[in-house]
Amino acid sequence: MSKRQLGSRYKDLVDYIENEDESLTDFLTEAIEEGYAFHNRNNKLWRILEDLYTTPLVDFEFGDLTKTIVDIFEDNYELEEPECYWVFKELKEFGRHNLYFGITFDDEPLLVDISDGGTAERCTKSELNNYLRDTELTADNFTPVEEIDND
Repeated sequence: MSKRQLGSRYKDLVDYIENEDESLTDFLTEAIEEGYAFHNRNNKLWRILEDLYTTPLVDFEFGDLTKTIVDIFEDNYELEEPECYWVFKELKEFGRHNLYFGITFDDEPLLVDISDGGTAERCTKSELNNYLRDTELTADNFTPVEEIDND
């Protein structure tokens, strides 16, 4: 049986469930009580759920949430890798501008200065390592960033 695929937005929920010492029943009870109450901003689990569900939960969403919590609790999930832009660490702020990972039209990797018209590539860490497989670089030579700092 294959594992459930969860988007990277579930990372906080995964971290919460993996790092709390609670039973499955406790997680589910807490999630449902907080979902119905929809007001306890001091509850860590509710803040995480609020980020996942931007409106009050309806009955069918509790079913999905319950299945998701059970899958996380039983380690039956895989988190998708988030896509990021990648800043090259080795020449950071080279010539007053950061260099980003980019690719040519024929998928060859290159470093680009976005202030000079270059286009950075948004990709996962696995995709970055795949692009770099024929070079001496790896994703460890880059820092992932959500937004581009266009100096």
